[in-house]
Amino acid sequence: MVKEDPRALAAVLAHELTHAAQPFDMDCVDREVEGHRISILVWGTFWKRRGPVRTALEQELAYETRIFEEEGEDGLYDLIVSEPALSSGVRALNRSARAARLPLPGRY
Repeated sequence: MVKEDPRALAAVLAHELTHAAQPFDMDCVDREVEGHRISILVWGTFWKRRGPVRTALEQELAYETRIFEEEGEDGLYDLIVSEPALSSGVRALNRSARAARLPLPGRY
C-alpha cells in the first residue's frame, strides 16, 4: 500500500472541516461543491502547477482541479450530481435531514 502524501491528506481534511462549519440546512450539493472547492484550493497551494498523480487520491484531486480550472463551480456541481458515489452521499444527507425533520435543501 502506498502512503498518501500529507499534502493530499491536508486537502481531504480541509474538505471535511469545511463541512463542520456549514449549516446543516444548507443545500447538500452546495455543501459538497464548497467542500471540493476548498480541498482544491488547499491542494493547489502546495504546487506551482497541478500536483502529482501517484495515488488514486492524488489523481482525484488532479481531476477535480482540472474541472474547477476549466469550468469553475458549475463544473464541480455537474461532477457531484453525476458521480454515483458523490450523489449517493448527497441523497443520504437528504434522508438524514428528513429523519431529523429538518428542512430539505432546495435543489432537488
